[in-house]
Amino acid sequence: MRVSVILPTCNRAHLVGEAIESVLAQTRPADEILVVDDGSTDATPERLAAFGDRVVAIRRENAGAAAARNAGLRAATGDWVTFLDDDDVWAPERLAVLERDLEDAAPDVEAHVANIRYVGEGYVYDQMEMLGIDAPTGRARQVEDIFAPAARGFQLNGLACTRRIALEIGGFEEHLRTHEDKLFTGLLGHRRPWLVTGDTVSEVRRVAGDANALTTVSAADAERRYRGMLHVNDRFLALDLAPAHRRRTLGSRNFVLLRLAKALADKGDRAGARRTLVEAAGCHPSPLKGWVKSLAPLLAGRAGFRLIGVGQGAWNR
Repeated sequence: MRVSVILPTCNRAHLVGEAIESVLAQTRPADEILVVDDGSTDATPERLAAFGDRVVAIRRENAGAAAARNAGLRAATGDWVTFLDDDDVWAPERLAVLERDLEDAAPDVEAHVANIRYVGEGYVYDQMEMLGIDAPTGRARQVEDIFAPAARGFQLNGLACTRRIALEIGGFEEHLRTHEDKLFTGLLGHRRPWLVTGDTVSEVRRVAGDANALTTVSAADAERRYRGMLHVNDRFLALDLAPAHRRRTLGSRNFVLLRLAKALADKGDRAGARRTLVEAAGCHPSPLKGWVKSLAPLLAGRAGFRLIGVGQGAWNR
């Protein structure tokens, strides 16, 4: 089994070296490390050159993380592909855990997810705990239906899949600058068995003052963020979903539309906010509950948004 590592980077010369070193330190070596430089304007090219032939550096014009990962997918030669972000690190056993679990895997298993830990100033979160997944340690278990947590979004640092299936689902949608990973994992989790382990293989770090972090970029434009989330939701609703998954996905759509309505209201687009609230009511799996949620801000404005828990500072009536 050949394993390719795909690591997109952009203007992180001060961080990407540590990420690469964590891959080079694997107890089960990677068969190839593809670092895709997404149009960096800092010292990233020189930083990558210092690794010599230990990494394959791919230079391209800036087009976002999704496009960079797709470039890595196209260039990869491994049977399986894994991912690492340029500001995060792997545990030394990350690839050994993958190989261990695949040794006895059923032939139809083409995806594997391990636990990751979110680490930042004042917090540490465990992914499996956050998603409510019972995942064993020291081994993996096969999960036949993983769509619900996959659609919420597994962090890519703990994900591995066959290159074949990654290309079959179309890779990453390049027009999405955020939530492209959630769409990818949701499509990958639709009607396909996965292997799941609770072994922690990566730390996802929030670096203080990092203006390039996707969470920072996403927070700067709430409307764009929510419209991206709606696109992902639409893609899921176009799938042949089981009734429980469809109901949950419609509930998620209602949730996002309410927040989009607030974002529009905060920008002063009250007409757009009202249209969005009506749309939110119409898509809720329970029509009565949908209208109750939408009528509160429609009738009471700012106080109505607070009443349904969407946040403060919506609009001035």
